[in-house]
Amino acid sequence: MGIRVLVTGTPGCGKSVIIEKLLSAEVVADKLNIGQYAREHGFVESHNEEFDADYLNEDDLLDKLIPSLRKHTATALAVEHHSPSLFDPIEEDGDRLNGLFDLIVVLRCEPSVHYTRMETRGYDVNKMIENNAAEVGSVCLDESERLKNAGVGVAVLELDNSTEDQLDRNVERIAATVRGIGKPKAQEKAEEEEEEYDEDEDYPSSSEPESSDDDYVESD
Repeated sequence: MGIRVLVTGTPGCGKSVIIEKLLSAEVVADKLNIGQYAREHGFVESHNEEFDADYLNEDDLLDKLIPSLRKHTATALAVEHHSPSLFDPIEEDGDRLNGLFDLIVVLRCEPSVHYTRMETRGYDVNKMIENNAAEVGSVCLDESERLKNAGVGVAVLELDNSTEDQLDRNVERIAATVRGIGKPKAQEKAEEEEEEYDEDEDYPSSSEPESSDDDYVESD
């Protein structure tokens, strides 16, 4: 059962930490960090030293990334990125982004806690101000809701991730949501396989002798 979960949020809201917990709890089986993916595959056009930010060749990145995500159909996958707008559909995209994510998780953080986290990480002051303003302004949430309305994401789950207790509860909530998504998807897959089986099976006509069990080979 392939479930694709986009985990997003302003830098400092705990995306990487929660994904590791989801992996440990076997809520998801794989992870993909889009920033790392872009660097490894040569999709970084330039780097802003002041804000320690990469500028990506988004068109080429999506051309390679989307088919790769579509092929992930066996297990649950967590995709990490700070900017949902990367997946904003344009007219040229057609339907290739439709239903790309079964769930978009938007992690939030109380502004003072958020600022302290960035200070601890040694962020440049300009980067901290910009990120904190984005968090206060709910930029990631607004972008995620836009993706949902455009059909890119099926559902949006907003979670306050300011404390350790909230982190643990958030893992449980995501797990419950993923399980809820997985049940109908598993049923849908089973029905599709049953339909394929019915179409492939060659029933003998009344004028022909029925095949013995030894002659029957089940199709994959």
